[in-house]
Order: sequence, then C-alpha cells, then structure tokens
Amino acid sequence: MEEITPKKFIIEYGLFTGIISVIFGIMLYSLDAHYENSTFSQIISVLIQLSGIAMAALAFKKANSGFISLSQTLKIGTGLSLILAVISLVWLYTLTNLLEPEFYDISLEIAYNKAIESNPEVMGGLDLKGYLEASEPFLWIAYPVIMVFTLFIGFIESLTIGLIIKKEDQSTSINLPVIIPLYNEQDSLIELTENIENIISKENLDYEIILIDDGSSDNSWKIIKDLCLKSSKIKGLKFLRNFGKSQALSAGFKASKGNVVITMDADLQDDPNEIPNLYKKIVEDDFDLVSGWKKKRYDSLIFKNFPSKIFNWAARKTSGIKLNDFNCGIKAYKSIVTKKILLTGGMHRYIPVLAKKAGFKNIAEQIVKHHPRKHGNTKYGPERFVKGFLDLITLWFIHRFGKRPMHFFGLIGTIMLVIGFLFALYLGIDKLFIETSGRLITERPEFFISLTTMIIGSQFFLVGFLAEIVLRNKKIKKQYIISEKIND
Repeated sequence: MEEITPKKFIIEYGLFTGIISVIFGIMLYSLDAHYENSTFSQIISVLIQLSGIAMAALAFKKANSGFISLSQTLKIGTGLSLILAVISLVWLYTLTNLLEPEFYDISLEIAYNKAIESNPEVMGGLDLKGYLEASEPFLWIAYPVIMVFTLFIGFIESLTIGLIIKKEDQSTSINLPVIIPLYNEQDSLIELTENIENIISKENLDYEIILIDDGSSDNSWKIIKDLCLKSSKIKGLKFLRNFGKSQALSAGFKASKGNVVITMDADLQDDPNEIPNLYKKIVEDDFDLVSGWKKKRYDSLIFKNFPSKIFNWAARKTSGIKLNDFNCGIKAYKSIVTKKILLTGGMHRYIPVLAKKAGFKNIAEQIVKHHPRKHGNTKYGPERFVKGFLDLITLWFIHRFGKRPMHFFGLIGTIMLVIGFLFALYLGIDKLFIETSGRLITERPEFFISLTTMIIGSQFFLVGFLAEIVLRNKKIKKQYIISEKIND
C-alpha cells in the first residue's frame, strides 16, 4: 500500500474550486457585471482560490494522521491553482467565443472611456476604433497572464497556509522507534535497554525505546520509571491490567514516532544486534515488513519447536505468505504499516497476514539470532498453539467474509432453504399425484427434514442480516487502558 499523497486532494479540490469559480463567473455574466474587472470580483476570486487550497491542505493533513509539511502544502496549492487556471481559461474561451463574441470590444470600450474621463491626454489623440485595432493583436496575452497570475497567487496563498498549519511528520526527528511489550521482565530490562542504546547509537540514528508494561506484578514498572528518568529516549506505558501482547503492541504503535518501527521481546532472547540490518532492509530495499526467522532456536523441541513448525506451516498455507516464523518477536515495519493494521485478541501472531490483507505485500524474512532465556520462565504454555490455530481460523473467516457476512450465512441459508423447498415439493407432488391415499404428509420423515432445513435456512439468513447491521454500525474501541505514561 502506498503512502498518502497530495495528488488525490489536488484533483478533487482543484475541480471543486474550479467549479465554484465558474459559478461565480456565470453569476457575474447574468448580472452584466463581467465586463469590468473590479476590485470586488478580484477579491472574491482570490478568496475562492484561498479557500480551495486551505480545504485541500486540511483534508490531506487529516488523512495523513495530522501531518503535513510545507513542501506538501506548496505542492497542493500549486497543483490546485494549475487546475483552477485551466478551468478559468476554458470559461474565458467559452465566454469570449460562444456566449459573447463582443466581450473584448465592450471591455476595451469601457476601459477606453474610463481613461478618457480621468485623463484625456493619456490616449494621445487615439480614438476608440484605433484603440480597439491597436489592442486586438495583444488579446491573446490574457491567457498566459491569467495562468501566471493564478499560479503566483496560489503559491503565495499555499506558502502562507503552509506556515500556519504545517506539522512536519515526526519521523523527521525520530528515525527508529523500538517497541518492547513486556510482562514480568524486571531482570532483563536494564541489560536490554543498554544493549539497544549502545547498538543504535553507533548507527547515528535518532531513536526512542517504548516499553509497554502489560500489567506486570513484579518490579518491572519501577525499573521502567528509573530508566525513563535517566534517558528521555526511553518512554514507558503501563496498562491497568494484563491485556495481552496484541494490545501492548497496539499501544506502542500508536505512541511511536518514526519512519521505521522495530518490535522485539523483552526476555533477551531477541538480539538487538539485528536492529541495524532490519532497519536497512526497510530503508534500502523498500520492504513494507521484515520478519525475523529464528532458524536455530534455544527452546523446547517438543513443547515449542515442533508445535511452532506445524503452526507456521498452517499459517503459510492459509495466508500464502512464504515465511518460516510468523510469530517471531523481532520485526521491522514501515511506520504506515503499524498505523493501518488493527490488532485484536491474539492477532500479534499474524501481523504479516494482517499487513498483507491491508495491502502491504512487500514482505520479507531475515534470519536472526536467538538466545536462550536468561531470566525467569516463558509466559506462554502449550495452550497458546491451540489459541493460535483458533485465531488463524478466525482471521481467515474475517478476511473472507468479515466485510460481507451475508455472503457466508446467506449462502448456507439459501442451500438449506432450497433443500427444504425440494423436499416440500416432492411431498406435495407425491401426495397429489402419486400416492394420494398414502400416509399423511406430517407422518413422513421427509416433512420434518423439509421443515427443519427451511427453519435453519431462515435463521442463517437472519444471522447474516444482523451481522450486516452490526458491521455497519460498529465503533472500534481501544481494548486496553493505560494507567501511566512516562516521557510521552
């Protein structure tokens, strides 16, 4: 998925502003006020152009997560002014050649009479006919003059608007945010942050480290507060309770400021030395997402390695993404990817899948080092694989039918109704034309099959309609609560 560009806003608001300008011209024409280029009409034209540029710039800023640079504003203003100038020239040509071919002569006559009244000697004895003949070869100049004047005014207006509303993308000041969700990792935090700072500092990158405490019951938050006091580059977020890794990542994504985002676990099993290579993969190779692959793992073969291989195989087959380690904690993303994907439940396992579904298809994998756990125990048990497979099924279903649930429930409902109708038709024909003296319809098992399938089919239809109504009226809410923030 491409990043938001001004092009769409230039075209839409340029056409809108041009139409408003033409409507104003038609109004002047209907009032016979179009001959004189009065100060009033000039001011209105400039205000129309100013309003169009301001609306386009503000709309782009809103769509671009509140960010707009001066250069983007100038691009919007200049592009919109160009469209406006072309529409104005088309209107001028229509006016002078189709609606009123005598427009130039009447306008020049008005200008001549005004000049004579104010200063008779200014014309040097030239009569009206001579003035019109002398002016005729230069009438074409009106077209380039309008073009240049409109572009110049647009540049000045967009420069002014840009200086007022600009808000540079915060990635210009921060290159690399590192997001670390954690739960009861008090023994790892100091060593982890020191390693990250030492490694990134060598790359001359402006960075921030965002630590998200997912409701830890140990001293993790106290250590985070101490780290934040020592360094303004470290930020801390604390959840009111344990909401899960997906929500911790969501909070980190929302708080991050930068053009490349790194995520990693806090247990020291992910190697911070991988960060520069992952960063370069995004910046130099233009990948949307680069996922780590722990090819050599220091985990239990039976309880982690083997189930992980089965899990990754299923994820590959379902998503079509050729990754070996979907759930690797260390990943690199373009910032826009983190802003566009929505993590719910345990969907952090499927971030590459969510990214692909959102339109970010340039996904790569890089082998990363994996270290044995130094402190504490893993926070995940074997049940995570069961949950993972259930989440995978959920993800597949939501992607396939999430925006059109009636396609799923309606299809099943239709099949059931058709089956029920066919049985009912069979029973009716059989009773009326074949075995007219046979058993009552209500005594035959086919009757109950018909009745049951039609009832179930109707229920599926009803579920589909209700799902469509819920989908169109739902409001997405945050699934976590932050109780404290530091250095934010």
